Amino acid sequence: MDISELRGWFRGLSGLARYPGMAMGGVEDQEELAAAQEVLTDTERLAVIRPAPAVQRGCLAFVDGVMRYAVVGALKVGGVHVPVVAAHLAAGATRLVSKSLVPALRRGAIVIALPITAITEHTRRGLLPGNAELFEVVGVKSMVGNHDPVLFTDTTKSLQGVRVFKSLSDLAAVGAVIEAARNRLLEVLRAMEFSVVLDMVRESCMVIADGPVANLIKYAGLVDPSLRGIAKPVGDLAVRAYEVLRGVVGVVKRPIKVPSGLATPLGGEYHLYLWGRVVEDRGEGSLDGLRTYILSAFTVLRPELLTEYYPVQSPTAGLVRVDVPLPAVMGRDEWVGWILGNAESVTGSGRESVLAVVRRHTNELSRVLGTVQAFKYPIPSSTPYRRLVELYPIFETELMLKTTILSKYELASLTY
Repeated sequence: MDISELRGWFRGLSGLARYPGMAMGGVEDQEELAAAQEVLTDTERLAVIRPAPAVQRGCLAFVDGVMRYAVVGALKVGGVHVPVVAAHLAAGATRLVSKSLVPALRRGAIVIALPITAITEHTRRGLLPGNAELFEVVGVKSMVGNHDPVLFTDTTKSLQGVRVFKSLSDLAAVGAVIEAARNRLLEVLRAMEFSVVLDMVRESCMVIADGPVANLIKYAGLVDPSLRGIAKPVGDLAVRAYEVLRGVVGVVKRPIKVPSGLATPLGGEYHLYLWGRVVEDRGEGSLDGLRTYILSAFTVLRPELLTEYYPVQSPTAGLVRVDVPLPAVMGRDEWVGWILGNAESVTGSGRESVLAVVRRHTNELSRVLGTVQAFKYPIPSSTPYRRLVELYPIFETELMLKTTILSKYELASLTY
């Protein structure tokens, strides 16, 4: 399905009221308020590491994703006005080639999110056109070629199959319908980002991804069915998880969860922490899940700018977290043995094993963190808070992707 067919479907949709200026947005809102909202006590600081001078070895890639969405109308169903949300999403990668960033890969889609099942159960008739594709069925495999496909997603249930809207009366909660749509779109975007990460890792690239690694691998099964469940990598999944995780680190510019007792990292120092247990996201669309097998290195990326851009002086001001999966520093056999007993919570012996790994592989951790630290400069020409916390190549990758998606005005015009 393409955009012209989507416009035709909207024009023929009975009972659609158009809202061309309502609830437009993107992924980033109130950036400073999102950081450091929760303090966790089941953590342990393993080491303080100074990054080594960066030396590029082979392919280095940066991955990000962008989204614009709008409530483009409301469908009248049995006296209830159900919001219809349209979005354009894109995920992509750039490569560092001779000190220049070069576009390497992009995937995109226009996605229409609404509670399809809840609506059709009341109307007793079909809602979607015959050639419509559901994201829940096709995943990201249709996002290839030169044209972004149009996909639909049904927010009646979560992607895990839990019923969210059980009756028509539930759809009267307009805010809940919009929030469910936005969260679903974020999940689709995470799956798209993982697909790009997976392709770049399979090309033997070291990948620096925007955001937590745990949030990407959560949706691995939507990209490759053989990777379903690698977020809890036990048994045969441990080896498959290793092949993915050994090639990616995540840079979290707004860490929502921080360890108790975190001291202010000095400029150029990374405080390395182990999470003692799995910390799940707060439902669909959440931004900061944690895993026992992903170490977290905290630093203040640009302390020299704190007084200029962030007036609240605290240990979390301008904080950045680098997620380093254990496979990035562990051998495969060692990883398979360790994860068997430590996937959900870290045992005493598991903690000692990780501490031993950190001691043995301090130089490698220092090189990984040095690669991240190398992109502290130049400072992105962005919002004040992003100037504190965002890596320049990630910022440039995002800008490149934003030029490829519809503007908020073009999204609003889809129904006409």
